[in-house]
Amino acid sequence: MRNFARIQSVELHNFKNVSYGLIDFCSYGKLNERYKNNITAIYGQNGSGKTALIDAISIVKNIVSGGILPLDIEKYIKLGSDKCRITITFFLVKNNIPKRISYMLELSKEKDRVIVSNEQLKYQEKRSDGTWSNFIEYVGYTSVENGLRLTPKSLYQEISKNSLVELMVAKSLSQRINPNKNQPESTSLIFSDGFVNVLESTNSQAMIIEIINLLKEFVNQNLIIVEDKNFGGISENIHAIPIYTKTKLNKSSYAIGSIPIEINDKTYIPEVLLPVYKNFVKQINVVLPTIIPCITIEMASVEKIPLPDGTPGISFSMVTIRENEKISLKYESAGIKKILCILSSLIATYNNSDMCFVVDELDSGIFEYLLGQIITVFKKDAKGQLIFTSHNLHVIEILDNESLFFTYFDKQNSYAHLQNVKPNNNKRLLYLKQIELSNDDILYNKTNQYEMSFAFEIAYDFSEEGEPIE
Repeated sequence: MRNFARIQSVELHNFKNVSYGLIDFCSYGKLNERYKNNITAIYGQNGSGKTALIDAISIVKNIVSGGILPLDIEKYIKLGSDKCRITITFFLVKNNIPKRISYMLELSKEKDRVIVSNEQLKYQEKRSDGTWSNFIEYVGYTSVENGLRLTPKSLYQEISKNSLVELMVAKSLSQRINPNKNQPESTSLIFSDGFVNVLESTNSQAMIIEIINLLKEFVNQNLIIVEDKNFGGISENIHAIPIYTKTKLNKSSYAIGSIPIEINDKTYIPEVLLPVYKNFVKQINVVLPTIIPCITIEMASVEKIPLPDGTPGISFSMVTIRENEKISLKYESAGIKKILCILSSLIATYNNSDMCFVVDELDSGIFEYLLGQIITVFKKDAKGQLIFTSHNLHVIEILDNESLFFTYFDKQNSYAHLQNVKPNNNKRLLYLKQIELSNDDILYNKTNQYEMSFAFEIAYDFSEEGEPIE
């Protein structure tokens, strides 16, 4: 069996505007699970929690990779709360062995900063009869006033006094203040090198380190996240667009992450990266004409140059080609730039069962019918996992109800499937009907057309009688 990976579930507590939310993306932890592709679309009113889910996955990816919390992390804790919690369960198959790993991350306000105050790794084993054991806690800790409380107790008892000192040093480093920037830089303790060094002195180290390395490998190599803020101003006069890619270089290596392409000027890259860009162009030119007929891309005016640091470099301009006419990427539409940004990652997700691609506002700038065709193709044959938010309702008609989650203004759970869906129902019309006929504001915070119209009229009065508008 090939390597296989899925985000199985995400659970949020007091994160951004979500008091509590749980999305169970797939049922791979159940008996007789099928290793199939998985597409999940999340819909809902503006400000109802769609992007919160993407942000939570992004924060966990960054923390597991060894990164620091965002500088504005305090804004991610729900107003009126002192802490928030994110729990993500991963389903991974490595060397034909299925594993379910749950990682919990708690963030707490402490004086004038936010710290990682609690982490926990749980692991679930599959028995020989196909059933799963209960979750077993392999490692966890809670920050306390004079240090930390390590769990389980059996692990704590295995750690020597010298290793406990090392552990406290690692904990201190995970909550340090950067002296150069005078900014807090809170990181993970569990995924730090210092913590792994401590584990190596215990009898439990082999299994725990294996789990830690599995998650690091997944988030670094197979989890690509594109947040809507990455596309902010893509149609404006920005200098470069990020291209999100997992490009195969040879039988055993990939180039993973984002690569920049200049819009208004030439792109300058180290010469060693030239194969990455060439493979990207080859990939795109196979798929792009099937999405937007008669268009390809090309690296034009390629030249060898020395970079400022003296190392060998390459300069080029990216152009599109239509009917033998070359057009600078600068003059292409925002929709085409968006497609170029995500197409390589879509190709990787379509072909690899261990890929997970998470996109906020997938429909932004993409023609409704075209988006529907792309999702239909993925629904039929894609091997990887695609998770996205959208406002485009056409996709609702294409996907099964199990693949659709809607945001609810409900403190019990902010995410749920549509209710009372029958096989012959048009889910898009059913969704709109439930919004219109609902007597509460759980699915949609009610807006009134007459109040809206009156508000537009009243607002204009301020431009005539109120303070001047500059």
